[in-house]
This record gives sequence, structure tokens and C-alpha cells, in this order.
Amino acid sequence: MENNLLKEAYTRLYPEKEIPFLCGARYSNRLNDYNSRISLKNNFLEVHMSKKWQAVDEEIKLGLVQSLMLRLLKEKNIKTTQNIELYHNFIKKLDLAITKTESEPVLDASFHRVNEKYFNGFLEKPNLSWGNETRVKLASYNLHTDTIAVSSLFQEAEQEVLDFLMYHELLHKKLKFEAHGLRSSFHSPEFRNLEHSFEDYTQIERKIRGVLRKRPQKGRGLLNFFKEFI
Repeated sequence: MENNLLKEAYTRLYPEKEIPFLCGARYSNRLNDYNSRISLKNNFLEVHMSKKWQAVDEEIKLGLVQSLMLRLLKEKNIKTTQNIELYHNFIKKLDLAITKTESEPVLDASFHRVNEKYFNGFLEKPNLSWGNETRVKLASYNLHTDTIAVSSLFQEAEQEVLDFLMYHELLHKKLKFEAHGLRSSFHSPEFRNLEHSFEDYTQIERKIRGVLRKRPQKGRGLLNFFKEFI
């Protein structure tokens, strides 16, 4: 049945063509919720989807598969399809249906401060967790699981530093992404303008650099790490 999904996705993209690949698709327990991957080897096109995709409407899954196919094939002529738009809308609304099971007292307090001050208390609390002690990702928002994870480097950081990291990720939760054909932008001009509206933004930048300097990572510049976050 899922093999037919790949063929249908291809046929809708290229109605005048026969699909030139052998196809295979399966659900996997190894992928995180609503994640997927595609590969093409020896003319065999294969898609793996997390188990969570089993219950999703087929029209939305067609959009997922089409998006994966177009990226794999490096297609430039097709900008988007109705199914891809359905898929994007589905992903943007995932956070409304996800059960919230993770919370940390310090992060919980930061969320409530930031939510009240910058979002008028309107944002629903996501899952909140401490991540690994990493400088590669200071913090992140996973829209597939509605989870904000903050590097453990900041467990004892000043309140305003932690609140800025929380604010940055809550902007991702609120704005999600902008789709431009096959490309998605997570740091749009609107995002940057709102980010810079955080109180004492420039001073917070310096303080984050100060936290990172205490334990610099070898082999990569401190500025590069900060740029990856912002």
C-alpha cells in the first residue's frame, strides 16, 4: 500500500511520465516522531517514515513524499504542489496535538516569564528539557515534538540569558517557518526583527559569549557557534 503512495506522489508531480524507479516504503521505530528520510540506490527509491505517520491522511503523506522526492532529485522547475502545502500546514499545527510530558522547574519559570512579557501569555507551554552540554546548539525547538531543549551549559546562567534563549525558541514555536517553494526559512526578516526587540539584546549577546568563553571548544571559533544559534 505505501509503495503505491510513492508511485502516486511521483505521478502527480510528473503526470506524463512513468516512474523510473522501483519503490519501497515502510514505517520505522528508529525515526523520531514525524521524521522521515528518502534514499535512491541502484534505481531503488525508498522512503522511511516514523510510525506516527501511519494515522495521517494520505493526501498529507503524499505531500511529504513529494517534498522528499523533489529534494532528492534536485528538481528546480516544480516550486510546490497542493499536497506539499497540505503537508506544510500539517507540520505547522503539530504542536497543538502533541501531549506535553516534559518540564524542568528552571525552564518552566523562564517560559512563564517570557510568555507573559513578550507574548501576552498566549503561547501554550511546550515540552521543556535540558539538552547535552553542547556549544553546537545553544538551544533548539523541535516542531515535530513541540520541545524546547536548552544546552546544559546554561543551567546556572543569569536569568536574562536563559530568558533570551527561551524567547528565541518560542519565536520559532510561534512563527514556525516560511515555505518558499522547496525551501523553508526559519529565520525570516520578521523573526530577526522580533528577536532584536528583546530587552537589552546587545548586552545579552555579550553575556552568552561570556558563558561560552568559560569552556571554549577546540577546533572551531566561538563566533561560529554563536552564529549557528542566532
